[in-house]
Amino acid sequence: MHARRARGVPKGVVVRVFFDERGSVASELSFGVMVVGMLVLAGLYMLAQLEGVSFAVLLHQLRHG
Repeated sequence: MHARRARGVPKGVVVRVFFDERGSVASELSFGVMVVGMLVLAGLYMLAQLEGVSFAVLLHQLRHG
């Protein structure tokens, strides 16, 4: 963790700048997968509403053809 004094900031005020970005790619990928999963679930829910069946019935139909 690095700390430095920024320009224009009064003496005694510390602005922390974090350079450690390990895992940022993995966290962004997992966030992207989570967002896509939520969109898929929302789409399936809307499809179930349009078909007039419950979400569980739609998932059962998708699993068993």
